Amino acid sequence: MSTQHRVLVVDDSPNIHDDIRKILQRDDASSTKELERMSALLFDGPTTPAKPSIRHTFDIDSAFGGEEGIEKIQASMRNEKPYMLAFVDVRMPPGLDGIETISSMWRVDPSLQVIVCTAYSDYSWEAAISELGHSDGLLFLKKPFDEVEVLQGAHAMARKWWLQRAVNERVDDLEGIVKVRTRELEARNALLEREISERQRVEEQFRYLATHDSLTGLANRVLLYDRLRHAIDQAQRYKHPVGVALIDLDAFKPVNDRWGHQVGDMLLREVAERLKELTRQSDTIARMGGDEFVAVLERLNDAAEAEIIAGRITEGLRRPFSIDGHAIEIEGSVGLAVFPEDAEDAESLLKGADAAMYRAKAEGRGRWDRCTNVWGSGKSAIGEELARALEQGGLRLAFQPVVGFDSGEILSMETLIRWNHAELGDLSPSYFVRAAETSGLAKPLGDWLLDTACAAYREWKEEGIAPRAVAINVSGSQLQRPDFVDAVTTALKRHGLAPVQLEVEVTESAAMEDMGRSVDMIGQLAALGVRVVIDDFGAGISSIRRLKKLSVSAVKIDRFWTEHIATNPDDAAAIGAIIAMARSLGLEVVAEGIETPEQVAALQAIATVRTPPVTCDRLQGYLVGRPLKNETAKQLLRESQRKPGFEELISLTADLKAD
Repeated sequence: MSTQHRVLVVDDSPNIHDDIRKILQRDDASSTKELERMSALLFDGPTTPAKPSIRHTFDIDSAFGGEEGIEKIQASMRNEKPYMLAFVDVRMPPGLDGIETISSMWRVDPSLQVIVCTAYSDYSWEAAISELGHSDGLLFLKKPFDEVEVLQGAHAMARKWWLQRAVNERVDDLEGIVKVRTRELEARNALLEREISERQRVEEQFRYLATHDSLTGLANRVLLYDRLRHAIDQAQRYKHPVGVALIDLDAFKPVNDRWGHQVGDMLLREVAERLKELTRQSDTIARMGGDEFVAVLERLNDAAEAEIIAGRITEGLRRPFSIDGHAIEIEGSVGLAVFPEDAEDAESLLKGADAAMYRAKAEGRGRWDRCTNVWGSGKSAIGEELARALEQGGLRLAFQPVVGFDSGEILSMETLIRWNHAELGDLSPSYFVRAAETSGLAKPLGDWLLDTACAAYREWKEEGIAPRAVAINVSGSQLQRPDFVDAVTTALKRHGLAPVQLEVEVTESAAMEDMGRSVDMIGQLAALGVRVVIDDFGAGISSIRRLKKLSVSAVKIDRFWTEHIATNPDDAAAIGAIIAMARSLGLEVVAEGIETPEQVAALQAIATVRTPPVTCDRLQGYLVGRPLKNETAKQLLRESQRKPGFEELISLTADLKAD
C-alpha cells in the first residue's frame, strides 16, 4: 500500500531541486531495494521480510526563496492540501534565510516536517533550536547530500508526519466524543436537577398542605395536635387551664344540596373567619375536615372562661351569613373539654370534646355541652369495663371491604372492633383504645383482634368466598411488643392462613414513634410474607427518607385528603403528589373515605393530568362498602363473586345494613 505526500523544496539552487527529486522519485522497486539495503547495513545483516506496510511516495514542489516558500505553504493550507515535508536551505540571498523561513512556515503550518540543508556552519544545532523554540519536526542535513541520508530522512519524517496526523485525528475524534458525552451528561444532570427540584417542590407543597387546610387557610388536624400538645406543656408549666372546643355545623348538608358545593365552601370560609372573631387572638382555630372545627383555648384564667367562649361561639354562629347573595342561617353544636379537669392529654381532650358535642346535638343542636369526664378520672372504670367485655364476649368485629380501583373486586376485608357499651352504646375503637393502653389491656385486646380476624378468614376460606386477605389495625404499643411477630405466626398457624392472607395496618404516626423498632418489626413481618400498610398516610408530618426505611407494601391516603377531592383542586393536587411519591418508592396506594362517584371520577382525572399517569390501586369507603357484621360481610362476598364489577358492587352495598 502506498500513500503520496507533498514535499516542498526551498532552495535558491536549481541543482538541489533536481538532486532531491531524483532521490525521492525513483521507481518503487528500486526504492524498496534501497530501503532493504539500508536496513541490512543498519542492523548488520539481512532482516526478515515484514508484512506489507505503507510506502511513501512523494509529490515534489519547488520554491527558490524563503518568501516564495512561505506563500506556497499558505496556499496549501487554504486549499487544504498541506505539505508533509520541506527541504529548506539555510542561505538563500538576498531574501530570508532558512531559519527565518522555517519560523514563518511553522506559524502557518505547525505540523510541517522540515529538513534543514546547509553547507555552512553559520547556524549550529543549538543556535537553530534557540531561534526556532523547539526541535520537534526538525532534521539537519549537510551538503553535499548522501542519498541514503536524504531517503531515510524523508521516509522517517513522512512516517512521523503520518503518525502525528493520525494522532491528531484520533484526538479530534476523542474530543468530539468527549463533547458529545459531556453534552449528554450535562443534559442528564439538568434533567436530574429538574427532577430533584420537582421532588423538593412536591415535598415542600406536601408539607405545607399537611399542616394547613387548603379551603379555609386554618390549621388542619396535624398542626392542631402540635399546637394543642404545646399548649398542654405550657399549661403544666405555668399551672393554667387549656380548653378544647369542638364545633360541628348543624344541618350543613342541606346548604350543599340547595345551593351547591361552591356556596358550601364559601360558607365554610366565612365560618372560619367568624370563629376567629368569636375567640381570642391567642387561640388556635383549626378545621378538622368537613364542617367540623376546633378551637384551642390557651392561657385560660379558669374553666369558666372556656365555658363563656363556648357560649359565645354558639350565639355568634346563629347570626346569618351572607353568601353569594343568599342569607344563610346555620347553627353549630359545641363540645367543650378542659385540661386538666376533664382530661390530661391531647387525644383525651379531643375525644371528650367530641363526646360532649354529640351530646349537645342530641339535646337539640345549636348549643354547647361540656365533657362529663368519662375519659379523665373515669379511665380506671372504663378499663375495668373493657376487661369484662373481653372476658364475656362483649366485643365483636365489623368488616369493611377494600376493592380494586379498576376491577371493583373485593381484595381484602379490614377488621374494625365494636364494643356495645351499656351506657354509651356502640363505641368505635377511637373511644376505648386509649383506655386499653393506659389500663394494660393493649396486649389482650390486640391478641383477641388478631385471633378473631384469622378465625373469620378461615371461615370464609371454608365457604369458598375469601378475598385475598384480611386486614387488622395495629397500635403503636402493639407494634413495639417484642413478641408481636411470634403472636402473628402463632395465629396464622392456628387457623391455617398463609402469611400473604394477613395484612397489618399501622398508622403513620404510630410507625414513626420509635423508628428503629418499627423498621425492625415491620421488616420481620415483611420477611414473614405479611403485607404491611401505612394507614392514615398524610395525617402526620413524616419525611420520605424515613418512609423508605420501612418495608411496607402500600400507603392508605387519609380521608382528610379525599373528602373534598371532587371540589377542591388543591386536595386533588396533594393526592397526585402523594401517589407520585408512593410510586417512586414502589408502593401501592389505597384511597380511603370514598363515599361518592364524584370522588372516584376525581381520582381517575388525576391520572390524566400528570405525566407519567398516576392513579390509586385500591379504594375503601361507604361507596363501595360500609362496615358490616360477619354474616352480612359473607353475603357481600358471595354476591360480589356472583356479580363481579365496580357498578355491581356499589349496587350490592347500597342494599346492605351497615354495622
